[in-house]
Amino acid sequence: MAHDSIYTDENNAKELALVARHRFNEGTLKELIDPRIIEEDDEHLVTLNRGPNQKSFDAFSTIACQCLAETQAKRPRIETIIKELQNALNLQGETMILTRFRLTNEEASAKVYWSPEFQETRIMKTESDIYSLGVILFEIFCGKLAYDHSYIADNEKGLAPIARGYFNDGSIRNLIDPKLKEASDDDIFTSNKGINQDSLDAFLKIAYQCLGEAKARPTTEIIIKELETALNFQKFVTTISAKNGILRLSFH
Repeated sequence: MAHDSIYTDENNAKELALVARHRFNEGTLKELIDPRIIEEDDEHLVTLNRGPNQKSFDAFSTIACQCLAETQAKRPRIETIIKELQNALNLQGETMILTRFRLTNEEASAKVYWSPEFQETRIMKTESDIYSLGVILFEIFCGKLAYDHSYIADNEKGLAPIARGYFNDGSIRNLIDPKLKEASDDDIFTSNKGINQDSLDAFLKIAYQCLGEAKARPTTEIIIKELETALNFQKFVTTISAKNGILRLSFH
């Protein structure tokens, strides 16, 4: 945790961010890395080339440190962060290969985020991360975790296959989080009450594509673009607000 005593005791620092910046600047950041990333802690688990390679670590730690800049103006944009994290992942390549694997209870829950090809090969690729993101997008839409008992009871693989099925037969709205349908202000009538249909369609389309076949999954750049499109559709909403007996029409 960022407020762990191991950080607050170091050089009288108040939090992990200060320690991390200091360690990065003096070139000793790698000493803080979680040992579990590098060392095997289970006799049933064997990983080849475990831990980040130096180039991947450098790319990851550099963008992480930039995010901790003292002023907002010096911090990178989200597009830059995603690009650099993708670069770190590419530099890591396929070096972390699990040859034997045993699930703990926590890992069993995480399994619902695994792409079909990762479940089969235990080889992590960019496409597998995109699949996991798709699962998270549907979690946002449904308002439940992918391993919620209501999904597991229907399919042991959780939300992903269920969402794909509902999307394919045109009944995906049956899974929507009820809270997303509700207006947030009793004094406001919104012409596009709840979610704008174009926004919803754009969001669900890109989420669905993330769960497709590995080679057909979108890139992070496309995902960002489509999510921005969904957001822009939602922003343009006509509202009529009632306050002090006066009706006001606005566009936003």
